[in-house]
Formats: sequence, structure tokens, C-alpha cells
Amino acid sequence: MDNCDVACLVYDANDQYSFLNLGTVQKDLPNTLPRMFVASKLDLEEVEQQFDVTPEEFCDRLQLVRPRRISVAGTDEPDVLPVTEVWKELVLAAVNPELALPEWDETDSDSDSDDEPIVEKKNVILKRVVRIGLAVGVASLIGYAIYRFGFKKNGKK
Repeated sequence: MDNCDVACLVYDANDQYSFLNLGTVQKDLPNTLPRMFVASKLDLEEVEQQFDVTPEEFCDRLQLVRPRRISVAGTDEPDVLPVTEVWKELVLAAVNPELALPEWDETDSDSDSDDEPIVEKKNVILKRVVRIGLAVGVASLIGYAIYRFGFKKNGKK
């Protein structure tokens, strides 16, 4: 998961246990990994998910976009998106990860231990900016060293 740009968590809207699996999977994702939930098979009858809260409430608690509703088979429902729109949103989340990062607070943590840090969105963004800055700085130093020492080896100044 370290090399992922964004996690797309898809559940079957007509399988009552489908979101339960995603709730478990999403807990194991790094806090810095943007994520999007997608409800699929909306051309079939949608059933209530067997989870502590609805998928919409779950996303609201994490301050994520509510699950995107799709159907490959097509439907006349106005809130069901074409798959191409979801791909666009995934790319947008990968390019702008701060838009799809969960925001944790103490009410969202179902762990009783105080060992797990609470991640705030602004701290995650700051860490990303610092990492990018460090990477640019290191790349600049390496480029300068190659330039500087590369010309000395060739006898040029």
C-alpha cells in the first residue's frame, strides 16, 4: 500500500455484508492514503448494509465524500454516476490527496488504547509538503553535485 496514490473501496449495494468488509479493510489503510468509497450494482435492489452506521454516515464521520453510486448496467436514477465520472474523481483524489483524506477524531477511534495517534488533516498536509520540499532539496543537491563533479572529471571548469 505504500506505493498507492489513492484507495478505491468498492462495495456491492445489494449485498448486506459488503460494506462490513470495507469497514475492516479501511482500518488497515495508512492514515495518509486518500480513499474513496464506491457503491456498485445500483441497477439491482439496494439493501441496508449490516454495519454500525450507514456508509454515508461512516464517510460523514471521517469527513470524506459520501460513497459514489455507480452501475455498469445503467439505471435511470439521477444520483447514479457513470463509471467514467468515478475514474475522474479518483484521479482528482490522487492529484489532490488532501481532498480525500479521512479526518480522525477521538469519537471515530474504536480502539481503547491511547497509543494510536489522532491524525489531523492539516498535519498530514504539512508532512506531505515537508516531504516534497526535502525531496526537491535532495534532488537539487544531487543535480548540483553531478554538474560540479562531472565537469571536473572531463577537465572543464
